[in-house]
Amino acid sequence: MNSVSFSADGRLLATSSVQEKNVKLWDLRKLGEDTYRILSDNVNGVVSFDRSGRYLAVGDGANLLLYNARTLDQISKISAHQNKITGIK
Repeated sequence: MNSVSFSADGRLLATSSVQEKNVKLWDLRKLGEDTYRILSDNVNGVVSFDRSGRYLAVGDGANLLLYNARTLDQISKISAHQNKITGIK
């Protein structure tokens, strides 16, 4: 695991793994169950919820994927870089 981020309400945990090449979103209200959703399969190990908890940013190669944290719908793909994204704040 390369990166973890808790949602503002503490309900969700996003984890990313370069080795597994994915981002998993865990529902912490259902611990012990295999309850996660894979959001991306080309990650570079960076995930971060915004301070409001409304958005989840995922580094996906040189792209930044932005998800609605409540619906988990991808709302934007930002392709502003030529090199791999290595950090999100």
